[in-house]
Amino acid sequence: MAGRWFGRVRRSPQETAAATAARDGAVAAFLDLDTRQRFVDAAIRAVVELDPRSPLAREWERVEQQCFTATAEYVSVSERYDLDRTTVPAGGAPVDLFGATTAYQQVHTRLADAATAVDRFHQRHRGELDQARSAVAATPRIAEEAASAAATARRTLDAAGAFAGFRSVRQAGSELTAAIADLDAALAAASAQRVRAAATRVHGAAAEIDTALAAARTAGDRATTTLTSVRTRIDTVQSRLDRLPPVRSALLREFSEPNSADLIGNVDLAVRELGAGRAQWEAAGVAVREGRPEDAMDLSATAREHLTAAADACDALTDRLAQLRAVRDDPSTVERETRFRIRDAQRLVVDRDKVAQWGSVLDAQSRRVDVARERLTGAHPNFWAYLGELASVTAFVRTVVERVRGEVEQGR
Repeated sequence: MAGRWFGRVRRSPQETAAATAARDGAVAAFLDLDTRQRFVDAAIRAVVELDPRSPLAREWERVEQQCFTATAEYVSVSERYDLDRTTVPAGGAPVDLFGATTAYQQVHTRLADAATAVDRFHQRHRGELDQARSAVAATPRIAEEAASAAATARRTLDAAGAFAGFRSVRQAGSELTAAIADLDAALAAASAQRVRAAATRVHGAAAEIDTALAAARTAGDRATTTLTSVRTRIDTVQSRLDRLPPVRSALLREFSEPNSADLIGNVDLAVRELGAGRAQWEAAGVAVREGRPEDAMDLSATAREHLTAAADACDALTDRLAQLRAVRDDPSTVERETRFRIRDAQRLVVDRDKVAQWGSVLDAQSRRVDVARERLTGAHPNFWAYLGELASVTAFVRTVVERVRGEVEQGR
């Protein structure tokens, strides 16, 4: 219930004018701050929609708190100094115009300072804020475009006829269905970030349908061409396999058993892999005739893997014979190469003042080469062990060189 009023408030015109001017200035500052704060706050919400972990949100919280503090102070001053009151309530006192003027002027300053903080924040991050606003504003259009692309892709699938049954096309269709569901969920969640990501997924799925259908339309021709290629590969590997018996015989006749013990099963391995490759090729031919070109391509790829394994088994034998004959004819060639690498590493160690750490280590590698060469004795030396030892020395020396260079770069 309103209190009993008694007596009129008497005010000096000058004091009243000053207090009114101070109040009006504070009101204007309050409204200006509110406008600026709302503008930036809307942009920050856009930023957070796109990236909930954006550091801008935390930075804005500090500026926003300054705005809240200044606004709260303004509300408090407005309630305490009501210049529109013309009577004094019972038990109350007239409005202190001098105090009102001072209070409104002070809160005006607080509001202006907060507005300045808002402006500075906006100036620092104008580009990001404007970009976020634009991105969020464009989100509905992006969602519509994605939905349109999905509808077009669906119509394309419906008109694909027999090609729609291809495995790759079915997979593309399943991805499109999942992408559309993702987009629907993002729209329901009203998340700009999720909507944009889902829209990208939808466009990708729609494009994949076009790609898959284009491949499906030429799959038959490609499968037939591939079968011919694999047939040629089978003949090539068979030819290599046919040459293996004399190669294996030469290995056993010219060199001791340890030189090729690790390859003893290569002929059988090549026979098995060639047989497996031929079986897969034949199955691919059946798939082509039955109108299953994708299966034919998969079977052809498996056939190629088996044929490669067979060819590698053959090459391992022929390459071994060539290597052994080369080192038998001139063991010093690989030895010279290895010693050159050791001397090169030794020069590096001397140049980089690393003899104390690595000098004896490299000397030991030279001794390893001496020992390996000394073991090439008898009628049938183990040339393969000799090559392996020198390869091990070369690899070790390479590691030493890398470590020395690393230590130099690190200043050690």
